[in-house]
Amino acid sequence: MVQRKRVALIGFMGSGKSTVGRLLASEWGVPHIDTDTLVAVHAGQQSVGDAFTALGEAAFRSLESTVLADIVKADEAVISTGGGIVEPPGNQQLISGWRTIFLFAHLEAIMGRLSAPEHAARPLLQDAAGAAQRYRDRLPRYRAWATDEIDTSALAAEEIVKKIGLLVG
Repeated sequence: MVQRKRVALIGFMGSGKSTVGRLLASEWGVPHIDTDTLVAVHAGQQSVGDAFTALGEAAFRSLESTVLADIVKADEAVISTGGGIVEPPGNQQLISGWRTIFLFAHLEAIMGRLSAPEHAARPLLQDAAGAAQRYRDRLPRYRAWATDEIDTSALAAEEIVKKIGLLVG
């Protein structure tokens, strides 16, 4: 029997979810689904940051949950979730049955990755202290959700893909 590839990547913004998700899906020959991209499309916005700003956090999280409920129906896929997917309590139940890999990165590594100009408009980065607090608040949730955890702080995306391949088989 062929094992289905159903992996969801969770973690804070800048942990590598989208980059790793694209590479992993390509290597496995399965679809890559990025929740942030779909939320932006459903919100009629150009980016996830624009969607967050336009909708406000409560409506954004609600739309994110609706998108997640739809995409977990996929038979095979690699899902890259938004960093706040762990905020709404019902989302963990939605993703049960998927291999959920927490891409952990130290806050310093994340902030270094997100210091590039293309990340300057991210709403959560407008308040560095607030972002750091959200990071600390979300860590236990990511760990509670995860079936596996990989520290991505000092790894290239290709190395992370190899580690996931060893975990999933």
